[in-house]
Amino acid sequence: MNVEIDRQFRRVEEENLALQRQIENLQAILNESEHQHAQRLIDFNTRNQRETEVETARIRSSQTVSERALEAREKNIMLITILKEQLHQEMRGCKPFLHRSLTNENETNALRHEITDLMSVVSHDPYSLDPAL
Repeated sequence: MNVEIDRQFRRVEEENLALQRQIENLQAILNESEHQHAQRLIDFNTRNQRETEVETARIRSSQTVSERALEAREKNIMLITILKEQLHQEMRGCKPFLHRSLTNENETNALRHEITDLMSVVSHDPYSLDPAL
C-alpha cells in the first residue's frame, strides 16, 4: 500500500510538474502576446500622432491662407470705401465746374450760331458789311 501511495504521489507530482510547465509555457505565450499588443499600440499611437501633426500643420496653413485672404479683402473694402468717398468729393467739387462748362458750352454754341449766321449773310451779300471794317 505504501508503494501504491508512493506511485500515486509520484504520478501526482509528475502531473503537477507537467501542469507547472504548461502554466509557464502559457505565461510565456501570454507575455509575448502582451508585448506584441503593447508594441502595436505604440506603433498605432506613433502613426496616429504623426497623422495628427500633419493634419494640424495643414489646418494651420489653411488658417494662415484664410487669414491673409480675409485681411486682403478687408483692405480692399477699406480702399473701395476711401475711393468712393474721394469720388463723391470730386463729384461735389466738379458740379460747379460742370455747370459753368455747360453754361460756357451754351454760350459757345450761341456764338457759333451767330457767327455762322453772319458768315452766311456776308457770303450772300459782301457789301452789307460796315465800310469802316
